[in-house]
This record gives sequence, structure tokens and C-alpha cells, in this order.
Amino acid sequence: MKTIVLKKTGLNTRGIILITFLLILSITLNMLAFLFIALLYIRQNRFVTIEKQQKQIMKEMEEIISTFIAEVKEENDQFIRKITKVEGGKAKKGKEEENSTIPFKQPAEKNRGNLQKSLLNKQMVKAYNNTAQNTKNLEEDITENLLELIQPNAAEEKTLLDQAVDLQKQGKKIDEIAKILNKGKTEIELLLKFRQK
Repeated sequence: MKTIVLKKTGLNTRGIILITFLLILSITLNMLAFLFIALLYIRQNRFVTIEKQQKQIMKEMEEIISTFIAEVKEENDQFIRKITKVEGGKAKKGKEEENSTIPFKQPAEKNRGNLQKSLLNKQMVKAYNNTAQNTKNLEEDITENLLELIQPNAAEEKTLLDQAVDLQKQGKKIDEIAKILNKGKTEIELLLKFRQK
């Protein structure tokens, strides 16, 4: 009966085997296509999640940097205020000394015009020298005060960095380190990140 069906359709056993092979091959290729489509979909989703994570990290970094810049700006403003206070005090002292060191006495006689001019010139030279000396002293004092203001902060930051690194080596988390050192979490994060670089 099989031979009759085959003869009516005009197919022989080779044709049936070929059709079966092509059918199995087609099903296998379809399954592989679905598998590759699923893999590409998973991969695309992974890229999307990575992109979202990168945007989140960039946003956090911008916030950290903006807070750091704000802190630095605040420190600079305080530093400038201290400098202006120091300069203002020194300038007042210099003006008082200038006024007290320029006594000008006119000779009683009017006939001595040349003597008066030479005396005036000497006093002007003396006043100029005093002003130059006061300016030099003022510059030295400002330099010393600046060094005093800058050096303790550098030593403090260095010890703060050392303390943060030691606590991190002990296995403390950034939140714990910030609480121990009485500093902000972002400040400690920045310290440790800049140290790593």
C-alpha cells in the first residue's frame, strides 16, 4: 500500500528522506534564529542597563564635584577674608608710622630758600625710604601670615587622608570613616578616589 501511495504522488523513498531532512533542517534553523534573537534581545537590554548605570554614575560624579567645588570656594572665601583682615591691619599700622615719621619744620628765615629746598628734599627721601621699608615689612608679614594659614591646612589634610586610608585598610566603610572623622561622606569618597589615582 505504501508503494501505491508513493507511486500516485510520484515520490520515492529518496524524496521522502530528502523532504524529512529539509523539514528537520528548517526547524533547526528556525530554533537557532529564535535563540539568536533572544541572545540579541538580552544583550541589548544589558547595554541599556549599562547605559542607565553610566548616566547615574555621571550624575553622582557631577554632584560630588559640584559639592567639592562649593567647599573649595567656601574655603577660598574664608582665606581671602583672613588675608584682607591681615592686610587691613598692617596697612593701618603703616599709615600711622608714615604720618608720625614725616615731621616738616620750616626754617624761620625766608632768605634761606636753598636750605629749605635741600631740607625738603632730605625729608622726601627719608619719607620715601620709610615707606619702602614699611612696604617691605608689610610684604614679609603678609607672606609669613599666608604661610601660617596655608601650612596648618595642608598638614590637617594630610593627616585626614592618612586617617581615612588607615580606616579603609581596617575594613571600614565610607559612611563609618566619615562618622569617625566628622567629615562628609562625599569628602571622604573624593579623598580616597583622588588618592587611588
